[in-house]
Amino acid sequence: MAQISVRDAAGEKVDELDLDDRIFGVEVNVPLIHQAVLAIERANRMRTARTKTRSEIRCVKSKIYRQKGLGRARHGSRAANLFVGGQRAHGPKPVSRHHRLPKKMRRQAMFGALSAAWRDGDIIVVDKVELDRFSTRAVEDLLANLEADGEVLLVVPAPERNERGEEDAGQREALQRLLKSAANVAGLRVRLTGQLSVRDVVRADQVVFTRAALAILEEEWLS
Repeated sequence: MAQISVRDAAGEKVDELDLDDRIFGVEVNVPLIHQAVLAIERANRMRTARTKTRSEIRCVKSKIYRQKGLGRARHGSRAANLFVGGQRAHGPKPVSRHHRLPKKMRRQAMFGALSAAWRDGDIIVVDKVELDRFSTRAVEDLLANLEADGEVLLVVPAPERNERGEEDAGQREALQRLLKSAANVAGLRVRLTGQLSVRDVVRADQVVFTRAALAILEEEWLS
């Protein structure tokens, strides 16, 4: 079982943490990871472009002029694509190419992406990330202390919920401070534990987990 150093906000080592080999020590299946990323990209496409067919054009439905005797081409509808305001021939229509992978395949793709990041030395664990005020500089200083540069993915836990399903107010406000403070940091993306995807991990140069977020993910993924 591999071990990783846990750092504080100043970048100092405060503890060591065991990484589960079932997540960070699996064989990297590149085609599976590619398939998982494509599935996410296809699901995020809007596909809203749409043109009208002849039956949807509002115009006079009667024959626009007689069939013979005028020396003109034979036409029966003003909605034909040859006329201004008519249909568009072979226009785009919303087509769903959504492809949902089975849960086990999605999970294995995630494990492979994290294992590849771990082997490349791109996994960082920070004890906690807390901001007492809105400050972009504080987030930049945190990344500098952790030596995290390039495209950075920061994974934090979602606010805890009580028995009635209500989020903890203090944790919610702390998360809002972090999200707004990190919004202007170039190359930084913040994801909650439930939002993490394979595409996020693949796109990132370095992945920073808080200790709590890593514990939650291990509990959810290995349950």
